[in-house]
Amino acid sequence: MSRVFVVVFVAAAAAAVHQTAVRANGSPMPAPSGGGPSASMPVVTPEQLAAQAYNSGISHKNKGLKYETDAEKATKDREKILGKAKDEYGKALKDFKKALDLKPDAYQAFNGMGFALRKTGEPAKALQMYDKALALAPSNGVEMGHASWDGAHTITTRLAAQRAYHEAGIRDAASEINLIEVHDCFSITELVLMEDLGFSEQGRAVHDVLDGRYDRTGAVPCQTDGGGGARPFFSASSAARSSERAALRILCSARFPSWHSYGST
Repeated sequence: MSRVFVVVFVAAAAAAVHQTAVRANGSPMPAPSGGGPSASMPVVTPEQLAAQAYNSGISHKNKGLKYETDAEKATKDREKILGKAKDEYGKALKDFKKALDLKPDAYQAFNGMGFALRKTGEPAKALQMYDKALALAPSNGVEMGHASWDGAHTITTRLAAQRAYHEAGIRDAASEINLIEVHDCFSITELVLMEDLGFSEQGRAVHDVLDGRYDRTGAVPCQTDGGGGARPFFSASSAARSSERAALRILCSARFPSWHSYGST
């Protein structure tokens, strides 16, 4: 009987964090009795101001890229055009810094700073900013560009799972895979991943756990050695232990084992 080792590896944030704008919708300030000049004045939150600064930075970044394209085509004044590009990247850097002053956890702004610093000749500082962006980003950032993400799952995990299953020839993970190891740094993480990987329906993981689905003798045994809660937690070593455990399950005749982890290299 053939055995398939399904590796569902998801970095907490992709290296190419999408340059997407933070959406911030304000609500108008209630009009005071009797009207007055402040009746239509909107409430401007720090998040909105951060979004404005970030979007301004993106605008300057795009202008810089356009100048670089123009410089490649130019037959004269090439250095002058490149100087304009560098000026735009400098302006973008200031805007991204302003966004972070207003919203310190805006990973998109850290990513923008990394880009701007790289373009202005500071690669070491750029890497530091990229590292901060990766540490903060819940995914590759795509969900920040629209309002369809409810925050109850991880988009990139679902995409990675679909690709891994396709490569392994698995059509229905819930019925074809009979043992799993998932990243379990927090209880909610484990529940979310059980759903993201297709072993429980949306919102049903907690019920499946209580019903015994993931017990050692259940339909899909999960964390049969106690998981991350049974030992100190370190992200990279967690992935290594998961892979070792899954490999042992293969040797013990688990027909379709699967493991998942975040943030490993």
